[in-house]
Amino acid sequence: MRVGKPYRLSVPIWHYVVAAVATCIASTGSLQAAVRIHPLFTNHAVLQRELNVPVWGTADTGEEVTVEYGKHRVRTVAKDGRWIGLMT
Repeated sequence: MRVGKPYRLSVPIWHYVVAAVATCIASTGSLQAAVRIHPLFTNHAVLQRELNVPVWGTADTGEEVTVEYGKHRVRTVAKDGRWIGLMT
């Protein structure tokens, strides 16, 4: 069996490590509250056309939440750890 040259990256591996660490540090610098949409709304979910669709989830009380879908946008504020908006 013939063994060829070992595969060499065009960029040293430590560049990737530095980039990954820098990304982690940068992302922790701007921590925000955990705004979560209800698990019912996932990829490939079907929303009824030409109807007002309620969208809800959880967030810290007082947290402003903006939900965008296509050209539709709803803004709301969480109360008692929950938020709900109506997509029109």
